[in-house]
Amino acid sequence: MLNELEAALSSENCHHASENRYHDSEKIPDTENKQVDPSMEPAYKILIADDHPLFREAISSVIASGFEGSEIIETDDLDSALDITRENDDLDLILLHDDLAVERLSEVADGLWYPLWDANIPLDHSVRTVPQALQVAAEDTTAALGLLEARHIVGDEDLSSLLIGGVRQQWRTEIRHRFPEVVEHAQDRWRRAGDIAHRAEPDLKNGRGGLRDVQLLGALAIAQLTDGMGGLRPDSPNAGPQMAYHRLLDIRTELHRIAGRPREQVRAQDADEMGASLRIGDRFDLARVISDSARTISYSIDVGLRTAGNALPRRGLSKLRRSPIRRPLDEGVVDGIHLEGPWLAPGRCGAHDATTLRDPSPAEVDAVLEAGRGHLRMVTLAPERPGAFEAIRRFVDAGVVVALGHTDAGPDDVRAAIDAGADEVDMVINLGLLIAGDADAVQAEIAAVRRAAPSPTVLKVIIESAALDDDQIVLACRAAEAAGADFVKTSTGFHPAGGASVHAVELMADTVGGRLRVKASGGIRDYETACAMIEAGATRLGVSSTDAILAGAPREQ
Repeated sequence: MLNELEAALSSENCHHASENRYHDSEKIPDTENKQVDPSMEPAYKILIADDHPLFREAISSVIASGFEGSEIIETDDLDSALDITRENDDLDLILLHDDLAVERLSEVADGLWYPLWDANIPLDHSVRTVPQALQVAAEDTTAALGLLEARHIVGDEDLSSLLIGGVRQQWRTEIRHRFPEVVEHAQDRWRRAGDIAHRAEPDLKNGRGGLRDVQLLGALAIAQLTDGMGGLRPDSPNAGPQMAYHRLLDIRTELHRIAGRPREQVRAQDADEMGASLRIGDRFDLARVISDSARTISYSIDVGLRTAGNALPRRGLSKLRRSPIRRPLDEGVVDGIHLEGPWLAPGRCGAHDATTLRDPSPAEVDAVLEAGRGHLRMVTLAPERPGAFEAIRRFVDAGVVVALGHTDAGPDDVRAAIDAGADEVDMVINLGLLIAGDADAVQAEIAAVRRAAPSPTVLKVIIESAALDDDQIVLACRAAEAAGADFVKTSTGFHPAGGASVHAVELMADTVGGRLRVKASGGIRDYETACAMIEAGATRLGVSSTDAILAGAPREQ
């Protein structure tokens, strides 16, 4: 969100850092500005204030690695730093620590907060450990939505990663229970602020179709209930919502500049000046741009909430028996498609015909997207194949989730694929090590993949449950959880020992206790078996007999 920062700061450093998105370069004081390509996104300007040049250089290096394409502003003068922050929105800062002494915390906090308070700069702040922050996120929806956007600024990055990864994992685990509260929270906000598209003086942040709704779309994507903002508008899966979002950001920035303080409501008396400054036109032109942008975001949030509600796991047989809330995008067309292949590793092709496998090409990817007509939701491919990274970028740009699977890729290829935009990774554990009793080695291998594909990338660990006894299944699940996985999956579906069983799913679900999700895959060929897997605790099914399963489902009366 514009001018909203959830920063995790280590207690080891009390240097000041603030972040903001704004375009008014005339406001920047005469400091050591580092220029970047202005076309790069996100267009952040990051301020580092410290009187020691070596500290500034070190902090600058840390921040630059996490905010590529940003402009970093350095100053050794507190007054000039305050001049910059005074002209921008309030800061939301977390001083994150690992149980330091109260005296040390007070010293660091005072050094951060008081100069800003004395200058009458609004500052939302907190001092917390990781468990404390997670507890707040668990109890407060507003805090949870903010912490989902948390970003490391300076200090101990591992400490920040614990918070960021923990909040996201907690959000995904608890979303089934919290979703009604999330919807109610949004509806209450809409009732208070109104619909931006139909207000003479709209609230750009809190109104329906505003910046808070974009935040909510991001939260639903993190929960893996939707494809995210980019793929929700069928007529413009890339540009529509993103362009609307950035238009509102720019308008809100100009609103803050004209008002001289943080304000969310566009007043009629300011509209002409804002329209002229942004080269939009007069107040009527500005109103049209705001209304059009809000309508696009409103459409996206409507689709997003509907999609999320339908994607939520339900209890027992009702999950499959309930008629879906989600409606097909076209009459007589399926709601979504998961494409697996033909861009897989020949040695890991499973049931696929190895003679049909090939490298992805831009033309073929574009043809697939065109044929999908907006219905393609997920693609699985092997990242080591030539052309895979370009294919991933094209799919991600179209709002398609990319999973890495059926692959012989090493860590470098996985990391490159994640950088290109891949969202999910499937890995098979080393069965030999587990059967030999070396669960620590299995955990270490899973952890290595986790490092190559850090959260929020979804990591699914396939344990081949049919080849294991109960004790070994428990060991495998515990190793996956300890290594930071998101899913435990029963099987590849092609192991000679067999696929999923109800007993294995029950044991896996009991072991992970809702902290990880469970995917049942392999041997699910009818409706009754699918229902049994869900009843046993599976939150996702992997099937190839879709027609047979759906044929056995009860028909609506």
